[in-house]
Amino acid sequence: MKKRLLIIGVDDDENRKLAQKIEETDQPIRKVANLLYTNKTILVPDAYLECPWMHKHIIALQQEASEVLFLVSLNNKKRYPPGFARVFRGPRKGIIVSGTNKIVKKTKKQAEIELAEIGCLPPYLTIEFEEE
Repeated sequence: MKKRLLIIGVDDDENRKLAQKIEETDQPIRKVANLLYTNKTILVPDAYLECPWMHKHIIALQQEASEVLFLVSLNNKKRYPPGFARVFRGPRKGIIVSGTNKIVKKTKKQAEIELAEIGCLPPYLTIEFEEE
């Protein structure tokens, strides 16, 4: 079975942009309401994080993932459940994402605290997407 990067985030647009960069393609990744498997990634829709009964499905995906990426957006106030990343056995990376033209709703320090609360260990990667 091919191992992929599991991308979990609270903003579907930012999740898709990161997956597009990882896939190294200019073609935008389409928005779908369910899990999306690409060549190198598995995208989890933000609706799965909002519904507690869907968390078990996200956790089950770790069997197919080589690494789990947790995205925290500076442009979004939504949060992960406390300790959520600790249930994943494989490598967990925290990524702080922001858009250049969007309204910033939290600071980088707040995002780092949120990543620590869910169970991601530093260092955290920071990504800034250019808006079209």
